[in-house]
Amino acid sequence: RADVVSDRQALHEDHFKKLLRAQKFKEVVGRKKGLQSLNEVVVEDAEFERYLWQAYKIAPFAKEKNMLRMVKKIEPAEQERLLRDSIKVSDDELVLLARNRARQVMAYLAAKGPVEAQRLFLVDPQVMRNDPAVADKARQVEMKIQ
Repeated sequence: RADVVSDRQALHEDHFKKLLRAQKFKEVVGRKKGLQSLNEVVVEDAEFERYLWQAYKIAPFAKEKNMLRMVKKIEPAEQERLLRDSIKVSDDELVLLARNRARQVMAYLAAKGPVEAQRLFLVDPQVMRNDPAVADKARQVEMKIQ
């Protein structure tokens, strides 16, 4: 299952951080041997505004231009707000998150648990709407063992 509120917020934050890490990755991939993946990149606090600006400039939304027709530099807080506002997390992404969560639990149970792998089945995950009565259950994996 996926919770439409908290999981969407977590994916939104992850997308935002990936935008910044992607800018750093492009910059350092040629210099740093062994850097294989975007997930290995860490944007330090001191680098945040630099990579925020780079991500903001290339983001696919309209921006104000200066006299040279280049993206006009605005305050970092406004760059961040506009960049975050441009990020959309779809229900399909929530379903994928729930499916991956279930696969992780299945793999763990198959490797460590008392259940044989052939008895575990993955069912289509559900996206739980904003319902306080089921909020705690929204990020759970529900399984049936046969």
